[in-house]
Amino acid sequence: MNDSSHSSLQAIRYPTELELAAYNEVGHAVVGVIQGRYIEYIMLKQEGERWGGETKQDMFSRHYIMLVLPPRTLYAKIGNYPFPQGGDPFKPVENCILKYAGVVAEELFCEQLRVNSSEVRIGQYDITEAEEWAGIAFPDDPEKQQTLLHNAKALAYVTLRVG
Repeated sequence: MNDSSHSSLQAIRYPTELELAAYNEVGHAVVGVIQGRYIEYIMLKQEGERWGGETKQDMFSRHYIMLVLPPRTLYAKIGNYPFPQGGDPFKPVENCILKYAGVVAEELFCEQLRVNSSEVRIGQYDITEAEEWAGIAFPDDPEKQQTLLHNAKALAYVTLRVG
């Protein structure tokens, strides 16, 4: 049996719950740092058979003194993402990007494993929270909410691929 036929018979390795939770939280942390958020902690916790986590960071405004920021060139690579300014409040779109970052990190990990992410659980709680932020931004316009969510997920992909 040659190598090419052997590799096609290998079993698919699906991500574990712990791996998905870890990638989810790292996605939030990476995007949080790029957005100028202070990351207080990252925690993984087991809830029965499932794993979850929390990335504790400010959802409302940037600290006035931001000690750790990526180089300005990273923001240009993302696509003219604004360089964070101390004290600026976070916009609902930034919070949607942050929430989708966890989902996107899980999807990118599945992609590395060559697993269809629709076959594993992906951060549904993050999606729900992003939808809530979109509702705050456009309370009476479901179409604008959907556009915001679509754009936020797309920017989370770009940010995590570059960051």
